Amino acid sequence: MRRLRRSSLNCPPTWAPAAVAAAAVAAVSRQRMAWRERRRGQHAAVLPLAWCLAALAASPLATMVNAVPFDASQVQFLQVCQWVWGHTFHGWSATNPNCSTATRIKCDSSGMIVEIDMTSYRLAGSIPAAISSLANLRSLDLGACQLNESIPAEIGSLTNLEYLSLNNNKLTGSIPETLGSLTSLKYLDLGNHQVTYLIVAAVMSDFTRHFFNQNQLTGSIPAAIGSLENLTFLDLRGNQLTGSIPTAIGSLANLKSLHLEYNELTGSIPAAISSLTRLENLQLDYNYLTGSIPAAIGSLTQLVILNLEQNQLEGNIPEGVFSLLSLEDLYLGVNKLTGPISSSISNLSSLRSLKLQANRLNGTIPYTIGGLVRLIHLHLSFNLLYGSIPSTLTELKSLKECDLSHNYLTGPLVKLPPIKVGLSNNYLTGLLHKSDCLKPFEVNTRFANCFTLPKGCNARFQQQRPAEDCAAFCGVSSTPGACGGRGTCYPDGPSLVPTCLCKPGFVSFGIGMSKRPGRAGPARTGPEFSRAGPTL
Repeated sequence: MRRLRRSSLNCPPTWAPAAVAAAAVAAVSRQRMAWRERRRGQHAAVLPLAWCLAALAASPLATMVNAVPFDASQVQFLQVCQWVWGHTFHGWSATNPNCSTATRIKCDSSGMIVEIDMTSYRLAGSIPAAISSLANLRSLDLGACQLNESIPAEIGSLTNLEYLSLNNNKLTGSIPETLGSLTSLKYLDLGNHQVTYLIVAAVMSDFTRHFFNQNQLTGSIPAAIGSLENLTFLDLRGNQLTGSIPTAIGSLANLKSLHLEYNELTGSIPAAISSLTRLENLQLDYNYLTGSIPAAIGSLTQLVILNLEQNQLEGNIPEGVFSLLSLEDLYLGVNKLTGPISSSISNLSSLRSLKLQANRLNGTIPYTIGGLVRLIHLHLSFNLLYGSIPSTLTELKSLKECDLSHNYLTGPLVKLPPIKVGLSNNYLTGLLHKSDCLKPFEVNTRFANCFTLPKGCNARFQQQRPAEDCAAFCGVSSTPGACGGRGTCYPDGPSLVPTCLCKPGFVSFGIGMSKRPGRAGPARTGPEFSRAGPTL
């Protein structure tokens, strides 16, 4: 057999494992002889075996020597995948079944597959039943792979599985009851499918994340869900779940996020929900929940988002809501809530969005609302609020949207920052502040209200409209301070902001300072309002 040339380090030749071992032994023998004989005062520069093996480990041969072959049953699984999906795991083939070279697959030291991550691969087809052969599998991610058909019952045999994500596919049918056998599972995401039945088994007690959002799940939420004591995220949004929220949900003491929105849930919000003291995100919007908001909700001191919009909740907003100091987003709009807005609202100094529109709230807008210095969105439209607009609104420097329309507000308009504001269908009067003419200022108006422009301040319509349409959009009085009357589309000098519109809809006006009386720009149509508030 032809000898291979030695390297410059006199390491054993790298051509076969047996030859490596033989050459290594020969190298040691030569080293001993060199030290003994010291021929000509020189000896061969032979390195210790450990050094040579280290060099060998970095050579291409190392990959071949250390390559871990797949277990035979798992080779069969990969072959099935290739047949079903028409996809070969890169670096793997039937002639080269080595786990160390296959991408998106991880194996343990014995060649057993422990992880598969095929996220966003266009696999199509079904999940092979042969997946049951992967007894050591701990993580399976087949999200967004365009898979269809049903989830195979055989998946329940993967008792070592800790992470399972099948989200954003086109899976149909029922969620197999065998999922209840996955006793090691901590994370389950089956979101955005067309599966139609929800099964939650008590043996899934180690769950930490559980996602079934945007499926077609029907039926009620089982009381057994209370057994998932380690659950931190529960997402069942966008299904067709009916019935009430089970009291057992209060047993999920580690829960941080609860999404039940966009379902058909009825009944009241269980008082037991106040036991979820680690909860940060509670979203129950777009259901048919009735009754009052539990007073004990104030115990959820970690809450950042509270969304109960689009239900049929009644009664006052409990004082406990205004003690949630971490709250950033409060959505209680489109319900049947009554009573005043508490002056304690100033406690919510971290609040960014306050949406209480389309309720039956009465009383005045509390002066203390000026304490919400981080507020960006304020929606109080379609209520029974009266009195004047508090001057403290001027202190909300972060405010971008303010909708106070469809109330019974009176008095003058306060000096607001340059924001988008809805004031239609109130009884506001008085002279606009001259400083409002120096900056962009949009007022959505329709009927009611009666504002007078200061001298030298002209209305500027900001979108081109056909000249013949102008009269249909603008009703301007020739007498400052009086509503009604027909006038020109381009008011000069001190004149009424055209609030008495002759055509349904809203108009948005920009008010700018003019050095001399003159024409404003052409008219434009403005944003429409919905029951949930304006689109600004």
